[in-house]
Amino acid sequence: MSDKGIPAKTIRAMLQEEMGDGTGEVETPDEPPTPKEPGEPKPPISEPPPTQPPPPPISSDMQALVSALVTGITQAQASSADAIKDALGNAASMAREPIPENKIDPGKSVYSHPDGDAKTPRTKLRCPMFLGIYDEHGAAKPAFEIYEDTCTEVERIELNKLRHGVYPGIERNDGVKATWRVVQQMDDNQQPTRLIIAVPQLWLSQEQFMLMPGQLNFLRQLNAQAVVAAA
Repeated sequence: MSDKGIPAKTIRAMLQEEMGDGTGEVETPDEPPTPKEPGEPKPPISEPPPTQPPPPPISSDMQALVSALVTGITQAQASSADAIKDALGNAASMAREPIPENKIDPGKSVYSHPDGDAKTPRTKLRCPMFLGIYDEHGAAKPAFEIYEDTCTEVERIELNKLRHGVYPGIERNDGVKATWRVVQQMDDNQQPTRLIIAVPQLWLSQEQFMLMPGQLNFLRQLNAQAVVAAA
């Protein structure tokens, strides 16, 4: 029975029954359905993962390419021993054969005379020669030997022209000028035994050495002054 009471229709039917005017049937109101208590939510039904579409059928061209690749790999494996043998043979042949640029001897070696190894006349230095320094008293000391085989023919000729003396105004690469000295030592027979081209001490220091003029440059400066002095 609901909280709202008996419906009026039912009450009238009950009164008619009591008064003898009823039909003998009294309708009772239906009880309202009891609401169900909420339960656990049902998990959603997962859909099956989408299936991958089947790969497209291999065309006749693709089948031919695969077949060619398989054939090539098989042949390569079958002939690998012969290929290795041929490669070793070619390598040995190349090792014995000079590279193309070395088949013709240029007559010049990078380890010796800059004019080349050809048998041409060469001027000999008249004595051992050195590039050195002089101190505040004018005494010359050798620092680097000038080797005949590392000079060009023009430089050897200029070296043999040098004469003992004092040469002011020799210019280096930055324009600074200073006095140089050429000191030639002689034996008892007045034959030259050693020649020193002496420069100011600082000119051969680590900080200033790169400013030194090239060898042919300073030789020509020295010899030009010697010609003027002789005139």
